[in-house]
Parts: sequence; C-alpha cells; structure tokens
Amino acid sequence: MRSRYLPVFLNVREKKCVVIGGGRVAFKKASTLLRYGAKVLVVSPEFEPEFQALAAQSPGLRLRKKKYEARDLRGARAVFAATSDESVNRTVASEALRLKILANAADQPEHSQFLSPSCLERGDLMIAVSTSGKSPALARAIRLRLELLVEEAYASLVRAVEAVRSELKKEGIRIQEESWRRALDLDVLLGLCRESREAEARDWLRRRLLGLPERAGGA
Repeated sequence: MRSRYLPVFLNVREKKCVVIGGGRVAFKKASTLLRYGAKVLVVSPEFEPEFQALAAQSPGLRLRKKKYEARDLRGARAVFAATSDESVNRTVASEALRLKILANAADQPEHSQFLSPSCLERGDLMIAVSTSGKSPALARAIRLRLELLVEEAYASLVRAVEAVRSELKKEGIRIQEESWRRALDLDVLLGLCRESREAEARDWLRRRLLGLPERAGGA
C-alpha cells in the first residue's frame, strides 16, 4: 500500500519552529532545525545537559523551562512533539492542527501531519529516506548504506548541471525533458567531477544538449 504522505521539503530558514521535550529525541530535532536556519523554541520542564551547550553556541535557539501550553505554539511554522509521554505528544499534535500548524509527533505517525526523514546531503543534492514512521532506525540504516553509493562528486555534478541550465535559460534556449534525460550520462559526468574537472563537465553537457560535436580529444 502506498504511503499517505507526500514527499516535500520544507523551508524553515528564519521561521519559528517549536520542539516540545527536553530529551535526546528533542535534542536531535532541535539540532537539525538549527542546521537549516530555523529559529527554534524548545519547551520542557527538564533538559538534557547537551541543550545548554547547544544554546550557548546557537543564537537561534531558546530554551523555555516549563510545562507545555498551547500558547507556546503561536507563530510557529512547524512543531515537533518529542516527549516521552505519548499522550502529551498527541495533545500537542492535536492543538497544532487546530492552529493550522504542521506537527510531527515522535513515534506516532498517525498523529503527524508530516514526517521527518533521514537525509543524505551532497551539496545541494538531498536524498530523504522514510519508512512512513514505521522504523526511524531502519531509515537511518538505509541512509548510511546510500552514503557508500552516493559520493561527494555528486555535489560537483549538481553545480555543473545547474550552471548549464541557467546559461541556457538566459540565452532563451529551451531544452526538452527527453533531451535532458539523454544528455545526462552520469558515467561521463561523474567521471569528470571526480577528477575536479567541473568546467569540462559543463562544456560536455552543454554540447550534448545542443547536439554539438565533442571537442578534440573527447571529454
């Protein structure tokens, strides 16, 4: 059966996001949000020691040592209910829904409007792995396996393709999707990017898209 979740990427930069809970799961959520530029409020009666160190080095993080109240969610783009009490997490998710705020309840996908997948990043390339909340540990294990397959050269490849795409757009040249599919020979392009020949990868791709002959000496 297909998952009921639509895979999307949420822009949280400079947006308020709330984490309810002060344990290890909450710490992980807060750290991830900060990495993507969010303004993070964490609410909990108690905090793991790591939170204090994180707050000291993260201007975008606020810790509010208190019990959760619905007003803590005001103005939030998204909320993560990450306490050890499932009833609290359900309450947070329910109140977020009432306030039209996206909510994720730890280990309770049935009460979540969105999921927080395990992500692999190579520059601007992002691959998200999710088990629809069934097993975050399995999602992480699959992501670690993918890290062995998706090398750092992919970051260079993304830059090269983006540069060619932008150049052609500025020149008013429209390339059909089928032409892009034929032109993106990953064996050739990744080979060049592995050797730090990104400029040559751009040139090779542009010529391929425009049906021009390769330069003397090949790629």
